[in-house]
Amino acid sequence: MASFRWVALASVTLLALLSVGVLGSQAHASTGIAPTPGAPTRIILASALDGFISGHSHDRYVANRLYNNPSTYVVLDATHRQLPPGWHAKTAMLFTSYSGPTGFQAAVQQHTLLPGISAVIYNNEAEKGWLTPKSETDRPDRYAARFAKLAHLSKLTDINASGDIHTLFKADAKYADVLVMQIQGSESDHNLFDQLLAQATAEARHQSASVELVAEITSNPRKLCPERRSLSCATADRATAARDIVSNRHHIAGFWVWVYTDVPALANAGMENADGILEQLSAQWPAA
Repeated sequence: MASFRWVALASVTLLALLSVGVLGSQAHASTGIAPTPGAPTRIILASALDGFISGHSHDRYVANRLYNNPSTYVVLDATHRQLPPGWHAKTAMLFTSYSGPTGFQAAVQQHTLLPGISAVIYNNEAEKGWLTPKSETDRPDRYAARFAKLAHLSKLTDINASGDIHTLFKADAKYADVLVMQIQGSESDHNLFDQLLAQATAEARHQSASVELVAEITSNPRKLCPERRSLSCATADRATAARDIVSNRHHIAGFWVWVYTDVPALANAGMENADGILEQLSAQWPAA
């Protein structure tokens, strides 16, 4: 399905750029829509949001309070192709690569971007088994620039979410409009989380003074309460994760809570943990 944004673009010019590979000469020439001033940027997968909206009335209330606003990016997918009826958040699509048949470039060329999206996410990671091609992880600066350039040509905000806070992270920070800092592996240790976030923030600011920084935490019990034998984390564990975010508001512009349902055996615990984290965040860092 063609994105409506392509109606206003000169297709011949764009296809010529795509055929030779787009390289950005300058970072942050963004034409995407900026978050509401003063409000925290939030990112959530549409599949996770659906789990809350289809749940108890309290879950729906918390999800609506946190995410039904123009500062939120809801990440759509093949199953969840639009916002819930009456919602006012922005939408995004996630790509693990720029090149290849399922990459961002192919989606633009084949007009398969979902209509109405405001952003695209470059989730490039060098982790074994990840879907980012080695050609891209070996040349992160080149492909972060190409991804950003094509996003801006498409009138989209460029969000980068590299799991590597070293080589890939530096390239992403240089060109992205919004940078997701994935340090959720330390979220159970508040002091360590603060230390790593400060280091990541300093590195990102060294690459770009204008990039908007978002911190990611997860409801995965293996990360949230790794020392507990039970899959059910305590209220205090969820409070620590929320505090990781709220106490760093002077460093970051928002947050991404990864609602962990990746492993079926941990899915119920992941949803329960997320509910507790989101309830605290909605009270401590409201949308406005």
